[in-house]
Amino acid sequence: MSLYDIDDLQAVVARNLSTRAEETPRALEIVEQEIQRFARWLGQLDALPTVAALRAHGDSIVTQVLAENSGRWESVSERDRARVEAVARAVMSRLLHEPTIRLRSLSGDRGHASLELVRELFALREDAPAQPESQAQERPEGELAEVHDLPVAHRAGQRRPG
Repeated sequence: MSLYDIDDLQAVVARNLSTRAEETPRALEIVEQEIQRFARWLGQLDALPTVAALRAHGDSIVTQVLAENSGRWESVSERDRARVEAVARAVMSRLLHEPTIRLRSLSGDRGHASLELVRELFALREDAPAQPESQAQERPEGELAEVHDLPVAHRAGQRRPG
């Protein structure tokens, strides 16, 4: 059995405080790394609705172009029509692949600004007004629809009847 006095306890406390002080920078570094990891994760969460809206926007355009031009393909079989649709969707998917990857990898102020720019460029905001039907350009019979002539559906599920 050992007997300790106050001076002995004060020495133990001093050693413990010294050890803690030495570990403080390492602990702060760990906390900083976790904060940065959390910020990246949070930034990706912010990107997900924009990425989903961008892909829905692309899908909507493909659907609209196919619907507007479906009457011009009288002699096309269902199999060929499905192939045309698959090619159109593949083009849209490949076109949006790189922007999707880049949007998900952005972080900080740059990421937020980039997401805002994408939302603005593609009119992906919930509060953005839809283009009125009257602004769609009339085309002569037989002329294919141009992508920039199409009204834009801003919300998932909102499609123009074909």
